[in-house]
Amino acid sequence: MIRSVTPVLDAMLDLQGPLAIMRTIADVARLNDADLPTILLHLARRLARRPSRDTADLRFLDVGRFRAARDEIASHPWNQPPSPTPAGRAAHVRSIRRAHGHDGIHSRTTHPPMICPLLAQPVVELCLRIPSWRWITRGQDRSVARDAFAGDLPAQIVARRSKGGPSGFTEALFLAHQQHIVQRLHDGLLKREGVVHDLPAPDERLSLEPGAGRRLLALLAAENWAQAWQQSSR
Repeated sequence: MIRSVTPVLDAMLDLQGPLAIMRTIADVARLNDADLPTILLHLARRLARRPSRDTADLRFLDVGRFRAARDEIASHPWNQPPSPTPAGRAAHVRSIRRAHGHDGIHSRTTHPPMICPLLAQPVVELCLRIPSWRWITRGQDRSVARDAFAGDLPAQIVARRSKGGPSGFTEALFLAHQQHIVQRLHDGLLKREGVVHDLPAPDERLSLEPGAGRRLLALLAAENWAQAWQQSSR
């Protein structure tokens, strides 16, 4: 799933030709419900921008300390693709790396390993060989997978553009317990160590930007882990 102008950059890098590049621009516009000038503006900004290592969500973090800590640790080799690697393929690899990171939550002594058939090596290698612009053909995300299963699934499933997810639930959970969550972060280890930064006030009823509640919940999870680790190491 990709919503940026990256497929256009990949088509340009692979010298697909003007007509193919224009088709990809139209697909990106259709996928994002955006007009052509908006897509071209984003494309121009992306072409003018130097690549950045800051792909993480830096909200409520001390950016300077984050970058200093990042520079002290070895980068995962998947984050350093050989040149010239298409931007869409590099983004695809980053998504796969994040998916692999979820197999480590439970102890192997108490839980079986998590097996993900869609992350099997032959499947991953096949998907990475497919150019990013082919994944958004006709302005549909995951178009290759949609086409592959079109004969086995109802048309409503193949063509759907949205589905339910945990986002609404987690935002509601945050709003219901906002004061406690933010107060715990203010009083916590991460703030004392200068990791979190610019937290909202605990008693401030916020009109948060989309995803900010989930971001603070993620920081709370990190806070709980840090405190548990500190207690276990004493």
